[in-house]
Amino acid sequence: SDKTFVSTFEAVLSKEEMTSKIGLIATGDSFIAGQEKIDVIKGHFPQVLAVEMEGAAIAQAAQATGKPFVVVRAMSDTAAHDANITFDEFIIEAGKRSAQVLMAFLKAL
Repeated sequence: SDKTFVSTFEAVLSKEEMTSKIGLIATGDSFIAGQEKIDVIKGHFPQVLAVEMEGAAIAQAAQATGKPFVVVRAMSDTAAHDANITFDEFIIEAGKRSAQVLMAFLKAL
């Protein structure tokens, strides 16, 4: 990730009073569910915060073309399935917050 983008996002999230974590996001070709899969991934990458399937492709394309990038994820639950709200509730709230943060990020650039 681009350091300027990361620090700008960090400042925006703080100003918007949104919880965030900055760190390693792994990539894979399957949905991660269950403690066994979590343990295997954490065995290779102890500091991983999340696993997803799209960000690495974006990062690779950005690096190949010399463009800055940042990967931002909204988390609905963990692979242990401990969500506090339903996915339908989450997707509405995540959409609102994502739009709010993205607009603030673009203004801050």
